[in-house]
Amino acid sequence: MALRDAYMDKLDAQLRESQAEIQRLTAKANSARAEARVAVEEKIAELHSRQQALTRRVESLRNAGDDAWQDLVSGAETAWSELRSSVRSAAQRF
Repeated sequence: MALRDAYMDKLDAQLRESQAEIQRLTAKANSARAEARVAVEEKIAELHSRQQALTRRVESLRNAGDDAWQDLVSGAETAWSELRSSVRSAAQRF
């Protein structure tokens, strides 16, 4: 059970980290010129969608029984990897 708790703490920290990065991108979007702002805002909307998907997976993990939990971990890892990649891409682009 300690491994599961540590994993959930890690996912929670990753969610907070991604939220902070999305907030930084939002601040950049607010100071961008109008034409650039549209592209940034579209990317931010995509990031929010990916983050919400990860949040739902984290909640599923949190509520899953021990047997189902192991099966859900790979999906959460994939969702986190996709979110992290998208956030990094957006940060480099903007």
